[in-house]
Amino acid sequence: MNRDQDPEESQEFTPWFKENGGHLLKAAYRCTNRNQTLAEDVAQDAAMRIFRSWDEVRIRKLVLTSPAYVHTIVVNCYRDRLKARLARTGHGEVQLTEYNEPAQLDSQLQVRAAITELPEDEGSIIFLKWYGRLTTKEAGVQLGISKDQAYRLHQRALGSLKKLLEEGEG
Repeated sequence: MNRDQDPEESQEFTPWFKENGGHLLKAAYRCTNRNQTLAEDVAQDAAMRIFRSWDEVRIRKLVLTSPAYVHTIVVNCYRDRLKARLARTGHGEVQLTEYNEPAQLDSQLQVRAAITELPEDEGSIIFLKWYGRLTTKEAGVQLGISKDQAYRLHQRALGSLKKLLEEGEG
């Protein structure tokens, strides 16, 4: 709790978290491609980020009224973890399956690294559609934008991602 935070405001967080903690975990579970351990860590990061900002009236109102805003916090927490892992190791953790060939693994790592370089809105739409397996309309709802805006954002993000990947090859 921040030193200036009103104790009543922090007490409001507890019932919100009891009601919405499961939603944080579900969103994190989808973001992490169903990795339970990582999802729990991401959900905890999101809860802490929300709690630290709880005394800011504007943020608290957004958290209380906008599931899309909360989902964006979860996505950003996951992206922060991915960026930190990439910075630490130079590559992301990849789950090996019988279908992963060495060239395919390298491509997956390049795509993941490129996504972290995209502007936040573009990275979020790519993440929601391809890692979260949402439709364009569902991703738009999560981001608080219309289906048409989501479609345009997705097309722009794919173009940006393609450009980043081509630059990486050259």
